[in-house]
Amino acid sequence: MQCKKMTEEILDNKDVARVSRGENRREQLVRWIDEYEGDAQKRNLLKNRFYEANILVVDRIRGRARVIQRKEVDIAQINIAIQQRELRIRHQREILGRALELSKGNNSAQQIEAAARRVQEIANAIEP
Repeated sequence: MQCKKMTEEILDNKDVARVSRGENRREQLVRWIDEYEGDAQKRNLLKNRFYEANILVVDRIRGRARVIQRKEVDIAQINIAIQQRELRIRHQREILGRALELSKGNNSAQQIEAAARRVQEIANAIEP
């Protein structure tokens, strides 16, 4: 519903109609963002209208507005990236925990070697 409202706001914008007559759309968007340089709130609103609503190019054909290009976001790819980041953070925490254990002292040579091996395994797992 919010996406539809944003779409309507964009289509009601007279500047969009001007852009659809042939100006370079990307250059126009950059120009709008530059115009709002001093006003972060307006600049962010403009970006949200074009990107969060997934609308890149709007064109008017025979009085009807039509989206002719969309920016698709693959949610699965985003989730995979988040999971990989969480795994890296977990591994880094484990490395820090092992290092903290070693720094407390009174460790046998075997404990130090085992901890060092585990730290190396985790470090290797972190690197892609």
